[in-house]
Amino acid sequence: LDSDKGYTDQRLTVALVTLPTLINGQTQQPSCTDIQLLVKERRSGKYNIINNNTIIYRPVNVPDLKLTARCQCTSGDDTPTWSFPNGSIASICVNENVKICVMDETHSKEIMFLPILKKIISGYYTCYTNNTSARFKLVVFGAPVITQPQHNVEIPLRENLVVTLNCTAAGFGSLMYYWEKKDSGIWITVDSSNKTSYKTSSIGQYRCNVTSEVRSVLSGVITIYGPPVFLTHPANHTVSVGMSVSLYCNVSGVVVSYSWEMRNTNGALWSRIDNSISYKYVVRNIQQSQQYRCVAGNDAGAPISNVAIIQVISIKVTTHPHITQTTVGSSVTLTCTSSVSSGVTFSWSHNGTSVKTQSLTNDHTSILTISNMGYSDSGSYVCTVRSESFSVMSNTYTITIYVPRPVITTHPVNTTVIALRNVTFTCSVQSDVNGVVTYSWHRNHGDIPNKRSRGQNSNTLTITRAIPPDEGMYYCSASNDGGSSSSNS
Repeated sequence: LDSDKGYTDQRLTVALVTLPTLINGQTQQPSCTDIQLLVKERRSGKYNIINNNTIIYRPVNVPDLKLTARCQCTSGDDTPTWSFPNGSIASICVNENVKICVMDETHSKEIMFLPILKKIISGYYTCYTNNTSARFKLVVFGAPVITQPQHNVEIPLRENLVVTLNCTAAGFGSLMYYWEKKDSGIWITVDSSNKTSYKTSSIGQYRCNVTSEVRSVLSGVITIYGPPVFLTHPANHTVSVGMSVSLYCNVSGVVVSYSWEMRNTNGALWSRIDNSISYKYVVRNIQQSQQYRCVAGNDAGAPISNVAIIQVISIKVTTHPHITQTTVGSSVTLTCTSSVSSGVTFSWSHNGTSVKTQSLTNDHTSILTISNMGYSDSGSYVCTVRSESFSVMSNTYTITIYVPRPVITTHPVNTTVIALRNVTFTCSVQSDVNGVVTYSWHRNHGDIPNKRSRGQNSNTLTITRAIPPDEGMYYCSASNDGGSSSSNS
């Protein structure tokens, strides 16, 4: 048989022994004096005499290939009979391993071997008549079938332990077992001692290579994993009261779960605070210094990260007296106080921009004075405390600069005027008023005679050629960004 191209017809010369028989005291020659064994494969469609008493059969993965053996009586008319490795003809006839073909006119019988692994029986096949026989040996080699592990599996390996890998396979002929491990993307043989088991204390990917005379097959990949390994530990943080911090831990390997633990800095017992199965944990609204750690676990173990210390520093910005609003031209003193006094520096920012104004600083306090404040000085002020190991910002202190509304100091006075003469009213505000002041004049009942008046939008209103219908109560309004005021009428 040619395992690459199919099958090659073989011939077998069989030496037969003829046994005489006695009938009524007379020697009689048996009816079949010679038989032939022939073999054919389905593709050729013809029989050839076997010239070797052993047939090596290597099935290939082509469903329509078959091997057929024929036992034929070349002289006489006896019908030959087959015997098989696993028992009588009757048991073979109902067994799917071998098919018995119907006897044809040449007094022969055929057996047909289907090329399906484990369905072809190796052994001696004997063809016989009443007094003679011939046989051939069929040796079947097929690709092995791995029964364990058929699929990829994962096995945990705990510290200082050894795991045993097992591989089982079925097939014809001699099977060889090789164990391989993946190294830098390449599979290399780590055990060629032909053992169905392999012991190892190293993590990695393994597989079993089972080889027969036909070909090799590979098992599923066995991944041996150990406990997770921390690549990044949660970091220390220094924060002010009320802030939030995100803690991270990064690991390699198979991770089933994460958990986070916390304790106070006084060395109390660790308590579990989060089982969210996340490598990230957010500590919110921090009020005191505490310690945290991450636990990353799988079936091989649960290592613990380094301890992360969150140090809380009290930093606060205040004013004395306490103000949140002030007027243009006033002065404000901001005080920044830190609970840490050694090795720290202070800096100030206004609306996110560094304040260049000099401030007075001692060990744990920084004082910022803003004089003659204008509109541009309103906004948010933040104090930052720095050391070699941390930088923490204070709470935000917001100051609003506002403009007081104008105060009217000169009011219009009552006036009596002769008809058809002019009359003038005057209104004015204090001299130190901030911002731009606008004026407007109003009449309690009735409209101001527009065609005969001047200065309705100034501090002086003049009505020309006054007439009796112009009589009434007149007053002015003075306005700026801080609001408006009205005079007496």
